[in-house]
Amino acid sequence: APQDLAALMATLGSSTVPADRELSSVLVQRLHAIAEVHDGLVPIYGRLFAQWMHHAYPRECAYPHLAGTTSPMNPAEWASVHHAAIKAGGSEMRGFAFRKQRKNAPLHTVPWINTEELPAGMQGGAIGPPVAWVAIQFAVSLVAMLLIVLSLARTLCRAGLHLRNRGFQQGKKAGSAKLDLPALSI
Repeated sequence: APQDLAALMATLGSSTVPADRELSSVLVQRLHAIAEVHDGLVPIYGRLFAQWMHHAYPRECAYPHLAGTTSPMNPAEWASVHHAAIKAGGSEMRGFAFRKQRKNAPLHTVPWINTEELPAGMQGGAIGPPVAWVAIQFAVSLVAMLLIVLSLARTLCRAGLHLRNRGFQQGKKAGSAKLDLPALSI
């Protein structure tokens, strides 16, 4: 649910965003808007949630551009297309470093494109596997774990009986009732 996700994200900090913060009302509203489109759930693998994460953690999460709207280039390609140098001079770098920067812009002014893009298998409103399928997978996993534990217990019981029987046989051969088990070294 969006409120649970918002509460979780508010507790997570990063190197540039403090932990245990209060999310802005715009961020919370946008998270609820994402959930409205997807029947009350937020698909964390979709573009809208990635965009929300970018606004919540702007330096840690890259902005998710719409598919087909960008054309990434390496520096050499960019320089040849724009006929410009890829290295800046000292004065250009100083000018960029000392220009007045806006520290905090209101969140409602930052770009928000309300277009969802989901992985190919999740198009058409399907957010995840049906609950029945998840329940079947859980039940099969639980049975498999139980069989593994029972198999291990059976093996340990057989090994214990084997050691006990071997110890009694050695004790009878020696003519005493004392149980001499071989020492185990680990």
